[in-house]
Amino acid sequence: MVVLWTILGALLITVVLAFGITYFIVRPRLARKVNAGAEVLSRELHGRLPLLSSAASCEGCTDPDRFGLKGIGAIALTEQALVFVAGSTQDTVVIPREAVTEAVPVTSFEVLGKTVRRARPMLSVAWNDGNNFPQRIAFTLDDPMQWAAATPVAQPQ
Repeated sequence: MVVLWTILGALLITVVLAFGITYFIVRPRLARKVNAGAEVLSRELHGRLPLLSSAASCEGCTDPDRFGLKGIGAIALTEQALVFVAGSTQDTVVIPREAVTEAVPVTSFEVLGKTVRRARPMLSVAWNDGNNFPQRIAFTLDDPMQWAAATPVAQPQ
């Protein structure tokens, strides 16, 4: 009987510690990253209100110069561009709306030989960069369907 109470006590302590670490350590760190991304995003937008904005997590980008984007940050859709700022590195990607070739929800995204899979859909955005190379980036956010519908796609010419 003593062994049973010892095991139950250890399980209770483990659960309380896991909750405490999540609530008092992990959650504030994530909130700081989102807030840092939102601050840089507001500077990027020069005080203009975006059409849509949200906390988001960049899952990867095919552009090798943008590895710093991966992680938690803030995303906004303006009349001119889709803008994402990573909260930890404050790296920014500005995708002009006329350069967007595709904006769709996906559950699987391949970037540089690695596949990112999620049970819930991610927003995948494809665009042609300044050198007319096709690029792709994926974001985990609250409502990828709304973002996909709100992001206009350039018509091929």
